[in-house]
Amino acid sequence: MSCQRLVFLLPALLLPGLAFTGAFAEQCKVTQLDVRVNPPNYKGHGPAHFRWTGEIFVSPHKEPVKVRFHWARSDKAHSQDTEIVLKSGVTSYQVHDDWELGPSGGKAKGHVWEQLCVKAPAGKNSNLVVADFEWTK
Repeated sequence: MSCQRLVFLLPALLLPGLAFTGAFAEQCKVTQLDVRVNPPNYKGHGPAHFRWTGEIFVSPHKEPVKVRFHWARSDKAHSQDTEIVLKSGVTSYQVHDDWELGPSGGKAKGHVWEQLCVKAPAGKNSNLVVADFEWTK
């Protein structure tokens, strides 16, 4: 093979390898997770309705990005995985989870928590966000 042919073949041989290693691929990352609960405290007769709101922030991206997440709860339950697609340029998205908690009869107090768990594009979990309750008779 002549040197001239090798020079023309070399870019064709190298470019697929560079693309495979991510040299040209855009890497979108989850940069931040913010979670809050409303109401943070409940006192009264049940049931109490708590709503957790999470905001998922991702790095800037030019291509659509799939984000997969679920909610984990203090009672060991968790929601099914949910997948959303963020269009080009969209860098945040709000998600919600509702939990209705009823009294077991009589007086009781305690707290419950939820956590937002992002599995893709890379794993990242929010802090535990706590709601306090007190049932009165």
